[in-house]
Order: sequence, then structure tokens, then C-alpha cells
Amino acid sequence: MPENSFPSPFQILSSTNFRVDSDVNANSVITIPNGVIFQVEWGYSAPPAAAATLTITDGGTVRFQIPITQDGPGSIRFEPAMMASAAANDLVVTLLAGGAGITGYLNVTAIEGEPPI
Repeated sequence: MPENSFPSPFQILSSTNFRVDSDVNANSVITIPNGVIFQVEWGYSAPPAAAATLTITDGGTVRFQIPITQDGPGSIRFEPAMMASAAANDLVVTLLAGGAGITGYLNVTAIEGEPPI
């Protein structure tokens, strides 16, 4: 098998599983079980209130966190990709609520299941 390819048992999540629009003034959250994240994109319907952040946790431990100060769109690509640190861990991507009357938009390009190393 060529290096960096994934065997057929690994299910690639459909884009409908990666996209979430929050309710007004609510967090946007996407969970990738035992996953690998390649890219995250975000935005708000208006500039967010102070203290808006984008966070990725791995089994509850913060692996990545940045402040979001503009409505976007914004994106970050992980090279190399961010893998869950253990098979039992979920990668959870959270875009905090933007404030009163603001909707958050979150998209994650990822696969579910740990690729071979």
C-alpha cells in the first residue's frame, strides 16, 4: 500500500457530517470520533463579541485554541494533519458563541478512524 494512503475500512465522513450552523448566540460543535483533522473553516454572521475562540480538544485536552476577532471567513490547514492521540479519543472542534443575534458557522475536513502509521 502506498505511503499516506488509507485502507478501504476507513470511512470518509460525508460533508454533511462536518458542517454545523449554530443557533443564535450558541456554540458550534463538531465531534470526530478517533479522528484526523485536515482543515477547519469558520465564520460568524457579524463580528463576534469579545472572547470568541476556536478550540480543538483531544479526549478533553486542549490541543489547539485561537481567538476569533472577525466575522470571517477564516480557516486553518493542519500539515501534518491533527490525529487523535489515542484510539478512544474524540477530536472535538468548538466555535464559541459569537454573541447576541450572531450565528456561527463551522466546517471541518476530517476522517473518522485512525489511519495506519
